[in-house]
Amino acid sequence: MFGAIYVMTNGGPLGSTETIVFQMYQTAFGYTEFGYAAAMSTILFVTILLFSIVGTKIMRRGQS
Repeated sequence: MFGAIYVMTNGGPLGSTETIVFQMYQTAFGYTEFGYAAAMSTILFVTILLFSIVGTKIMRRGQS
């Protein structure tokens, strides 16, 4: 979705079409706050990792 949002709306009116990834891009390259963008991406990574681990455990439990 990053490409479509960037090309078509660039975040849309008042940021209504922004996603987390687009916000990280804007923070890093638009506002040159690379540390803050790196922290955002680390938190996103950990969140996705936790959801993946929990989802995998639930799926394995259902197969038994």
